[in-house]
Amino acid sequence: MPHTETTQFATEALENGLAGADDVHERVFRMIYGASVTQMLRCLALYSFADHLAGGPATPETIAMAEGLNIDATRRLMRACVPFGLMTESAGGYESTALLAKLEKDNPWSLRHLAICQGGHSSWAPWGLMDRALETGDPQAEAALGMSVWSYLATPQGAVEGEAVAALMGGVFSAVDRAAAERLNTRGLGIAADIGGAQGSLLRALMQANPELRGALLDLPHVAESATQLADNIALGDRLTIEGGNFFESVPQADLYLMRTILHDWSDKECLAILRRCRRSARAGARLVVIENVLGDGPTQSFTAQLDLTMLVQLGGRERTLAQYGDLLSEAGFQIESCAVLCPPFSMIEAVAV
Repeated sequence: MPHTETTQFATEALENGLAGADDVHERVFRMIYGASVTQMLRCLALYSFADHLAGGPATPETIAMAEGLNIDATRRLMRACVPFGLMTESAGGYESTALLAKLEKDNPWSLRHLAICQGGHSSWAPWGLMDRALETGDPQAEAALGMSVWSYLATPQGAVEGEAVAALMGGVFSAVDRAAAERLNTRGLGIAADIGGAQGSLLRALMQANPELRGALLDLPHVAESATQLADNIALGDRLTIEGGNFFESVPQADLYLMRTILHDWSDKECLAILRRCRRSARAGARLVVIENVLGDGPTQSFTAQLDLTMLVQLGGRERTLAQYGDLLSEAGFQIESCAVLCPPFSMIEAVAV
């Protein structure tokens, strides 16, 4: 279609309403504008709109004053939330909906931290260079941020996103943690080491299920410092040790190594370095548990496909098949014994040191 005809078609579609063009046109149009919705959700999460509206209707003026926002801009954001089903307008201002409630801080299934992460600079900036990632096959964090994502999250500028990432690992994955604790037999084991375990939610679930199990939590220094201040970790007393460090350099000695959504962050070469470090520190007969979104033979889910692209653009990692994980583990000195679905799309791979 010539450029002038394309322009005329787009103009008529907008004048007649998106549905007036055709369903396909509307769907693509909304996909293109999906980026703005991500930023809307990020701001709703950052400024606690869901919590402000949890007790009843509120006006833009009230929320703007409470959060230190511009009143007109706040009014326009809240108005834009209505057609997306995030708010409804009433005589008392705006009211929450079931969708917005998913961003409440105390909601056990809250997506607040995910909204902050995905719309934050550490994610947003590399995604803006996806064309370069496609051309080169390389992650774009260094080009977009001037450093790796993990380094950025440790800076003052990335602190809010860093806190959200750590909290996300213990929030969204709570069901995965419970399922893993129910399925894993840790009787007779001395120490379980959670490698890159953020605030330690998976390790805590195992330690609570087995009062005799001791735990070692390893993550980057700023993450480890946050984990030491968490009441749930403090309650475990001297059964839990928390170490700030780099899993490429050293890991604790243990009978069981836990890695939940760690390996997909890294390239094959880097995965091997992590796994070999664990194998060198492993006690005799040590086991390894890997929890990941394992690719199957069936149709790829949209979440899996998007997560795989996220790894490409931001971190240089990838989602993998069970066979690909098997190759990595075998080369590092582990042998897979089983793989089972925990909470779709996440599966648990159990391996043993050989």
